[in-house]
Amino acid sequence: MQAGKLVDFVRTFLRTDSPQVELPATGHVLDLLNQAMDEASAELGVPAKLLKVESLAAPFFLPADARSSDPIIEVRYAPNVSKTVLLPQVSIERAGIEYPNWEQDTTPDDPKVAIFSTGVDGMPHLYVYPNPGVATYFILYKVKPESMSDLNDEPFNGELDRFHIMLAHYVVFMLNNNNQRFAIYRNFLSDAAGVRQRGPRVTKNAAYRMSGRWSS
Repeated sequence: MQAGKLVDFVRTFLRTDSPQVELPATGHVLDLLNQAMDEASAELGVPAKLLKVESLAAPFFLPADARSSDPIIEVRYAPNVSKTVLLPQVSIERAGIEYPNWEQDTTPDDPKVAIFSTGVDGMPHLYVYPNPGVATYFILYKVKPESMSDLNDEPFNGELDRFHIMLAHYVVFMLNNNNQRFAIYRNFLSDAAGVRQRGPRVTKNAAYRMSGRWSS
C-alpha cells in the first residue's frame, strides 16, 4: 500500500474517532508513519536479507542497510557444499566471559559460536570462534527499511503488503491516544509475525575481501 493511501486512512480514522479533530499535515503524518514502520520492522525482523559469503575469512562488517541494533537473525557455517551448521550467537561481552582467549586463539577449527559486536565502534560486526580460516557462511540479517519520503513509496520496502494498514492504526494511536487503535495495531503485528519468514531476499556473496568490507 502506498504512503498516500496510508495518509488517507490516518485522516479517515481520526475523523471517525474524533469528528471535530484538526487533521495533521501530510508531512507530519508521513514522519509518524516512518516512525511506526521502524518500530514494527525492528520487532518483526522485516525486511530481511540472506547473504551467502563464499570462500572468505571472518570477521565481517554487515552491509550498510543492516539495522544498527540487534541486526543478526541467523548465522550458518557451511563446512561443505551439502551441509550447513547453525551457530549459536553470543555478544562480544559474553564471549569474553565464556571464551576469554578467543581473540588470541588462532588455531583453525570448525566454529562453535558466532560473536556479534553490534554497537562497538570500529569493530567488525560478526566474528566466529574458533575461526576455520577461509570458509563459506550464510548470514540472515534484518534490514532497516527505506524511509517513505514520497506518497508513492511503500513501507517495509514493499513487503507485508496486507499489513501496511496497521501503521495507520498505530499513527492514529500516537495522535489521539485511542487504545482501541493500539490494540488493532498489536493484533495486526501478531498476525504479521506469523508470515514474516516467507523468504528473505538473497544477496550473492556481498563480501569482497577478508577484512569484511561489503559491496551490494
